[in-house]
Amino acid sequence: MVWAETGGKIGWQLVGNAPVRRAGNGAFPLPAWAEGVGWREGRVPYEEMPFLDDPGEGFVATANNSPRPVSEGAFLGIDFIDCKWCFCFCECSGHTGDHHCIHFQHI
Repeated sequence: MVWAETGGKIGWQLVGNAPVRRAGNGAFPLPAWAEGVGWREGRVPYEEMPFLDDPGEGFVATANNSPRPVSEGAFLGIDFIDCKWCFCFCECSGHTGDHHCIHFQHI
């Protein structure tokens, strides 16, 4: 979820119901009868989901890319689109802080 307040505060929060895996990353099937396979009880707590709160760049960019590096926090998946669209957005924005929809229609 991406949000903005009338006072200028912006942010992004990954929301959803993400399971906590005991083993593997979901890319390949594992034998369900094997010990240590499957999901743990509960879900990834909301407090552990990635977020941005008033990032220093002055904007939030998300384009189905990985929400954070795999090495940080709970495992959230591997089936993401590469970051090229976020990089394109950041490069085209010029980091001026003066962002308008008309500028991004050209991306």
